Amino acid sequence: DPRNDNVTEFRTGTDHANGLMFDLDGRLYGCEGGARRVVRYEPDGSTTVLADNFAGKRLNMPNDLAIDPHGRIWFTDPYYPGAAGPLSREMGFKELDHDSVYSLIPQDDGWSVTRATYDTGGPNGLLFSLDYHVLYVAESCRESWGKRELRAYPVYDDGSLGPCTV
Repeated sequence: DPRNDNVTEFRTGTDHANGLMFDLDGRLYGCEGGARRVVRYEPDGSTTVLADNFAGKRLNMPNDLAIDPHGRIWFTDPYYPGAAGPLSREMGFKELDHDSVYSLIPQDDGWSVTRATYDTGGPNGLLFSLDYHVLYVAESCRESWGKRELRAYPVYDDGSLGPCTV
């Protein structure tokens, strides 16, 4: 509370929640890396799972997210060993063969998951430009072959990303 500098606990049991963001309606979204899912925290205390898999395989460790004006939720999904509790300590738990950026697209009956990048080895933080025409992604691959760079992806009208510039 900025008025009196008091800090109170909002929620527990969030499975290493990270990348929290409010949408325009004030709903809180998060990436629960330990549970390998993207969620919305409801006002009644419940949790709605928006995504926990892609192509039939469990997500790696959703890490950060950003929401665009169309209501799409973009999130990074790296696999950083040890970063999200016991299940993240060994590469053997990783089901996907890639670390990517995804978009969640609202549908009448839930959300669809779309892979947005094919050139990332450790996508971390992400943020939109003020006009939402560019998605910035921190490429933070921890492997010896990986890159550490800030990438700018143009966002096309259809919700896909163009080639990045560094």
